Amino acid sequence: MIQRLFLMAGSFLMIGLQPACSQQPSSTTAEGNAPTTMVEDLTLADFYAQWKDSGATLVDVRSPEEYGAGHAAQALNINFFDNDFAAQAAAKLDKDAPVYIYCASGNRSGKAKKLLAEAGFKEVYNLTGAGYQQWAAAGYPVE
Repeated sequence: MIQRLFLMAGSFLMIGLQPACSQQPSSTTAEGNAPTTMVEDLTLADFYAQWKDSGATLVDVRSPEEYGAGHAAQALNINFFDNDFAAQAAAKLDKDAPVYIYCASGNRSGKAKKLLAEAGFKEVYNLTGAGYQQWAAAGYPVE
């Protein structure tokens, strides 16, 4: 009887943990081994602090018109709305190096992070809950 209770409790515990484990964002290698892609959403302060001394590429995924009106200093522009966004990113960026992406509000960059992960980028950091206007208002470097 006691063994049956422990077995049932263990089963419920395993079932309860399964959804939490399956919600972890990751991709796997061709062999199906350990995760190879890290995708992380960061607040404005954390995004800037992590990027500023990293030497990593900063990508503005807004339109060329938006980018031309002002953008974060050192940011490269790859328009999320271009049909070949992922192909452009693959041609211009190193998939093995960290990439920091932002847009106007976090919407486009949130979608772009998924495309970059699917394209095989190893580290993608997304500015969430903010965008270029908040970057500029915070006094971070702009061009």
